[in-house]
Amino acid sequence: MATKSSKTSVTSLYQRVVKAKRPPTFEQYQNRGSTLFRVYLGTDVQGKPVRKGLGAKEDEAKARYAEICNRVESGDSIEAFEAAETYADFEFKAARKKLRPYSATVLQAAEFFIKYHRPAKGLITVEEALERWKEDAEQKNLSDTFIEKMLDTYAGPFARHFEGRRLMDITYEDAKNYVFKKKERLSSYSKVQLIQKLRAFFNRVAKIGYYSKDLNPFKDVEPPKRKLGIDKDIDRVISVNVMRETLEFALASEKKGFREVGVAIVLISYCGIRQQELWRMSWEQVDDSDDEKWSVRVPPLESKLGYQRDIDIPNNAIAWLEAFLDSG
Repeated sequence: MATKSSKTSVTSLYQRVVKAKRPPTFEQYQNRGSTLFRVYLGTDVQGKPVRKGLGAKEDEAKARYAEICNRVESGDSIEAFEAAETYADFEFKAARKKLRPYSATVLQAAEFFIKYHRPAKGLITVEEALERWKEDAEQKNLSDTFIEKMLDTYAGPFARHFEGRRLMDITYEDAKNYVFKKKERLSSYSKVQLIQKLRAFFNRVAKIGYYSKDLNPFKDVEPPKRKLGIDKDIDRVISVNVMRETLEFALASEKKGFREVGVAIVLISYCGIRQQELWRMSWEQVDDSDDEKWSVRVPPLESKLGYQRDIDIPNNAIAWLEAFLDSG
């Protein structure tokens, strides 16, 4: 039994200091551009040097080093080794404390870091992600209208707002605050569109290897619900007088292009035609064969998958269109 006990004691001393250096050496070293501190305690039973890291904070490292020195001077080399190990224990406890609000273990945090924190093509900022998205959209031959809309209205302003931030660091709270605080003046409909477009933006960047779809901060952002009589869009109505004065000015002007601008205002304001649709139209698509009922055929946008609309032009718009046609 004594022999067995002796062997067990020897085994337990592996990786422990059996020949202490008096005093231990306090060392500073560089690792991947960071300055760190460690202590050289001595050698183990195999004659190999034993060094233990003391962290990156010099004051804390020196305090731990002083404790180790005191234990070495008292002749307790094993206690000195355990004093160095205490630093790692403190670090572990600090990690657990940080994870407590998230109901996650240190192992789960380590697995999460390994899985998500190193995208296949590297970590990038939000602005860099926007550039990668644009390059990908152009390669896929998405319409110029769609790309410009994303750059000017959705992903572009978002990237400028979070200038310098890594894509990986954008959180659910960041996403929610951007929609409901930064863009609080948007209508409920526009907020829904914003959430959908930015969710798609993050998913696409993940698809091309710079992110993980599971981390999409807009994935769980709930769109606003419109309640009758409670939620009300911002009043953007243009008065009749302002509209009449604008169209009369365009009608009376002899400057090149004012006639076309006037017609564009009529079609957008009275007929519900979108600006992107307007630039694809020609006069032939305005059907005035019926004096009492005009209509306009709106050509399909590429992003609308071939959907075409036929719109009846109201009487007040017909009157303005006739006036602009006669002026030409």
